[in-house]
Amino acid sequence: MSSIAAVVFDLDGTLCTHSQPADQLYEATFVAAGIDRFGTPDQLWDALNGSPPPDDERGYLAGGFVTVAAQEGRTPIDALSLADGFISAVDRSAVSFTPHARTVLDRLGSEVPLGLLTNGPEHRQRPKVDALGIEPYFEPIVYAGDLPRRKPNAEPFDTVLSALNIEAENALYVGNSLRLDIAGAQGCGMQSAWYAPAGEPPDPYRPEYVLRSLAELVEVVEQ
Repeated sequence: MSSIAAVVFDLDGTLCTHSQPADQLYEATFVAAGIDRFGTPDQLWDALNGSPPPDDERGYLAGGFVTVAAQEGRTPIDALSLADGFISAVDRSAVSFTPHARTVLDRLGSEVPLGLLTNGPEHRQRPKVDALGIEPYFEPIVYAGDLPRRKPNAEPFDTVLSALNIEAENALYVGNSLRLDIAGAQGCGMQSAWYAPAGEPPDPYRPEYVLRSLAELVEVVEQ
């Protein structure tokens, strides 16, 4: 295994989780839209496929509400009003660190260069970065949603590697998505560490490291 000379982190689900209660957000969505509530937050999350496109979050959400409305027998429905209600109700800054994330950043930030690569556009992700106060840890921060292609495509990974001025084999990417983070990092030659605190197996993917706690990352980098 090549030595690790830099570490690049994913954001959502890796360094932070959303702390705005899902039911509170869901209820506020319907209030803002002036529509009687139907369905549940879990139904909406299941209806949404992957991350929202950086340029059409409204359409992405509307599609999810159309699906839930059909499941609940509430068609036709003004799905765009519900999407607008969701966007007005969501608090992007309502985030908190995942366990050990802040400690790990403090430790590794004094040892190796750190980068941040997140799939969302800056207008959605920057409030999270600011709320956590983590911008000083990273040089660079890459918002892949503002690039022509997002993870797992190579372009965002190549962009962060170029900014770090480091060879891919000497960099480690840490993320919680096998499809987006692990496949994407390995596809451009980076080492990968999959953050999976629930203990599920990575099959059929093969990350170089599996982290049940972010605290384990310190030993990986310092070995």
